[in-house]
Amino acid sequence: ALPISDASPSDRLKGEEKLKELISVVNRCLIRRTSDILSKYLPVKIEQVVCCRLTPLQTELYKCFLKQAMPAEDLKEGKMSVSSLSSITSLKKLCNHPALIYEKCVEDRKS
Repeated sequence: ALPISDASPSDRLKGEEKLKELISVVNRCLIRRTSDILSKYLPVKIEQVVCCRLTPLQTELYKCFLKQAMPAEDLKEGKMSVSSLSSITSLKKLCNHPALIYEKCVEDRKS
């Protein structure tokens, strides 16, 4: 295949036509869930926050997480990085159900 810059005007025109054709075929199969559609057909989302103590396993995984991740230093310095966001996600998983991150913690502890 030739780079676009080396394509002749007729080849570019054919490419644009094929692209439009492809887009029209894909759009017929693609379901876009816009907020208008969601609000029309789905019930209102209800979130309920329940505060409770961590289980012994969650406490142990939390301590292990703090030793490995060190996200607190970044947050104290006002940095918000990808690792900070992944740390938040990991903590949410730990709180929701420790099985979501247990395997990863065990692997990290071994290495």
